[in-house]
Amino acid sequence: MMDDERGPTSSDEPLRTPVSHFMAANVATVSRGLLIEDAAQRIVENHVSGMPVVDDHGTIVGVVSLTDLVRALLDGPTAPPPAESSTEFYDPLSVERLVESLLEGREGGGRIVADVMSRRLLTVGPDATLLDAARMMAKHRVHRVLVVDDTLKLHGILSALDVVAAVAA
Repeated sequence: MMDDERGPTSSDEPLRTPVSHFMAANVATVSRGLLIEDAAQRIVENHVSGMPVVDDHGTIVGVVSLTDLVRALLDGPTAPPPAESSTEFYDPLSVERLVESLLEGREGGGRIVADVMSRRLLTVGPDATLLDAARMMAKHRVHRVLVVDDTLKLHGILSALDVVAAVAA
């Protein structure tokens, strides 16, 4: 965005800033051998919509989202519940209540995270710009990217809401 020919406006500044300034650095993970009902509970307890999945050595092997887990708990793909109003986008409390109600008296049939996780890893380096990460999320239609170094060591996670918060600040 340009105000005039002098250069970018201050509203461009967050987009050119490294993702390391906006990412969540203390990232909770789940193991690929965790039962799906336990993973769902962990995600709800951490108030996030998904988590990186690690193997026994701490290596990132995938990502699991609440959507993945809800589908598995319902035994197949399902449409999300209709929004109560046309302005409702995402209500974390409603999502938590949905997951908790699915967990009541229901078992995941012994399925584990590895059975339902996405193995596609979308990553950026800590020095990638917020704009680069946002473009990647939009292109691949995902809500988060993992921030890793050259050895694929997890440094953080950047969510779509982190991007919106940075731009809106």
